[in-house]
Amino acid sequence: MTDFIQNPAPYYVLENQVMRYAWGKTGSDTIINQLLQSAGREPVSDGPTAELWMGAHPAAPSRLRHPAEETEYRLNEVIRMYPAHFLGPRLNGRTHELPFLFKILSVNQPLSIQAHPDRRLAAVLHARSPEHYPDKNHKPELAICIRDMEALIGFRRPEQISEYFRFIPELGQLCSSGGEVYGTSIPPRPELLSKDQKRLWLKQAFTNLMRATPGEIQEAAHSHRIHLEMLRDSDTELKVEDRWFLKLMDIYGQRDAGIFAVYFLNYVSLKPQEALFLGANEPHAYLTGDIVEIMAASDNVIRAGLTSKYRDVDTLVEMLHYQYGPANVLV
Repeated sequence: MTDFIQNPAPYYVLENQVMRYAWGKTGSDTIINQLLQSAGREPVSDGPTAELWMGAHPAAPSRLRHPAEETEYRLNEVIRMYPAHFLGPRLNGRTHELPFLFKILSVNQPLSIQAHPDRRLAAVLHARSPEHYPDKNHKPELAICIRDMEALIGFRRPEQISEYFRFIPELGQLCSSGGEVYGTSIPPRPELLSKDQKRLWLKQAFTNLMRATPGEIQEAAHSHRIHLEMLRDSDTELKVEDRWFLKLMDIYGQRDAGIFAVYFLNYVSLKPQEALFLGANEPHAYLTGDIVEIMAASDNVIRAGLTSKYRDVDTLVEMLHYQYGPANVLV
């Protein structure tokens, strides 16, 4: 291996890894393929390009090349051997790992309903199920839009969700079983509740939805779809959340509770250079668009809907903070 202390360079070349998840965009004009071609690399031509990782996370570390030679090294291994050289004096001695991970996402189909744990929960989950939660670290994220982006972020106000229960009785019924705090099918007017009571009401309703059986979800989804299609056939313009409900059902089917999340989570549409900060224990799902993310170096994701991957509904519904209100779009 090159001695990076005796033979330093003014810069190093990074070869960054492409993650080819099924939800990624395809074609030579995707943002990731354009970046690959601008760096002299071959574009991906036989499938999706979902994420481009730049960092030292062991799941997909960048490969580092000294400009004076052709040999490539895994960035995480080089940092471990030369922490002071690559991390600088402030981090040297505190960690031998790059604490950040930079990604570019190219989203063609919606990602799962998910959240990321705080440090305490991350350590617990990693100790309990390292095969599902590979890191002990938290994963706060800053997501910056580089091409038009749509997403579901954080909980809507309980008053708004209560209105959806009135207009979508199937949803109200799904969310009303076993109400330990307030029955959510005919709840007290949310505006009369205290902030803490609203959070409890919201937790109960969302938990009931996520724990509903696939058969219950299918029955409610089928009924709601018929209603929406009747509205559409009568030339009534559907709301954006209704349009996304139909899209999600077409992609993930009628038995996934996540299709109803559009009525619980804030819908946001971002333009380039607008951004979102996603803290720990905050529900979200990217729907479409191209995004730059900077985050703590972690790959911990707790999923509960819109996915064929491992779901951990019990952990998700207990970990969420149940804060509510419009999403804070940064400009």
